Formats: sequence, structure tokens, C-alpha cells
Amino acid sequence: MDWRAYWRFRGPVDTTKSNMGQFGLRYRLSKRYSLTVGYRHISKLKDDERELAHRFYSSFSARKNWKPFSFSYRLRFQREGESGGGESNYEIRNRLKARWALGKSIRPFISSDLIAAEDKGGWDMDALRMSAGFELPLGPHELALGYRQVYPLRQSDDPLKHIVLSAYSYQW
Repeated sequence: MDWRAYWRFRGPVDTTKSNMGQFGLRYRLSKRYSLTVGYRHISKLKDDERELAHRFYSSFSARKNWKPFSFSYRLRFQREGESGGGESNYEIRNRLKARWALGKSIRPFISSDLIAAEDKGGWDMDALRMSAGFELPLGPHELALGYRQVYPLRQSDDPLKHIVLSAYSYQW
């Protein structure tokens, strides 16, 4: 089981873009492979107003360690809907991530997510996310800080998004 909290910023880190709490159950198929199901509660800023959303997801993950590096792949299917009802949106996310263990106190990482979204009965490539940052393992706890760029693939008039990431997680 794991519990995570995320805090993302908009602009020059002066406004909170979103807060998220997440709870998941993981089943390890082997040392390298695992399945996860979970729920994320999201409070996000949209048009200068807070909106609440719920996300349910299932994931398959694979990991390979070549010390001091580790590489992982995650395939995730998710459904997200707003609290007030309305239509749910469905996404498939593919993430590749590389970490470098610099001793036991810090792990720099880079990752890339390719996101496909359902649109009018079909699936379209929606966005490419590129992230870099570092994780600080503290026993069963972990802190992470990073920077992310989101490149829209479907709508060419969408602006490139810059996101500052912070996260806390606890696994048991």
C-alpha cells in the first residue's frame, strides 16, 4: 500500500495549481513487475476557481536495476470525473523513468510520459510530459521536487505548460 500527496504550482511558484491525495494498493507479481489500483482526489485551479475531481486508475509497472541506475516503465489506464458530475475522461499513460542513486540520500530522475485520451469514440495522442528532479528517500517516506514541461499534441494552439512539482509519499 502507498499513500502520496502532491502539490503543483502555476506560474513563478506563487499560486497553487493543484493539490492531490492518492491511495493505492500494489501487488508485486515478481521482483520486477507489479500491478496497482488506486484512487486520487484532486483539487485544481481552473479559471481562477477551485474544482474537485476523482481519478481511478490501474497500472502495470516494470523495473530494471543496473546499479547505481534504475529504469522503469509504467502503463496506466485511468478515468477522471469532476465532483459535480459531467462526463468522465479516459486516458492511457505510458511513462519511462530513469533514476540515479547518489548514495542513500538523493536520487536524481528524468521521465517522459506519452498520454493518449479518448475523444469521440477514438483514441488520440494528447500530450507529452518531460520531467526532471530528485527524490529524497527517508525510510518508508519520500520527498520529491521537480520540474515538468507538458507539450500538447492534439491542439496546436495550446500553450506549453511549465509545472513545478513537489510530492510526499509513504509506503508500507
